[in-house]
Amino acid sequence: PGHVLASMSFQNVFPPVVWDGHLWADGGVYNLCPLPPIIEFEKYAHIYIILAATSPLFPKVGWWSFLDRVLNTVDRTMEREVSQIRELRLDQLPNVTVFQPEKWVKSAEFLHWSNKFEQVDASYEYALSVLKKE
Repeated sequence: PGHVLASMSFQNVFPPVVWDGHLWADGGVYNLCPLPPIIEFEKYAHIYIILAATSPLFPKVGWWSFLDRVLNTVDRTMEREVSQIRELRLDQLPNVTVFQPEKWVKSAEFLHWSNKFEQVDASYEYALSVLKKE
């Protein structure tokens, strides 16, 4: 249970977990895209990077509450890995393949898992289709 709680820890939302006298938090908060240094990319035969689909902004109404703004800020902050990869043009390197499904499956919602692993299955099928094109 400590691992799960630590993986849910997000600064100013869920507090870090104290375990064996150390504070533990979600590693994605500090290093969302754990890739080797770019100067070491050539050492690898191929690197596959799997990104989450871009989620729509919430809500789809004309006004935004404070909570809507917070949720959208968190969601867009988590997308910084996509910006990092695109800005560094990692997806242009010959030994790098980036997978990013175009959309979430219908049953997957913000802060909810998809039904019966539908998102995992859809992402897998998407990755296969990209690999078949290579």
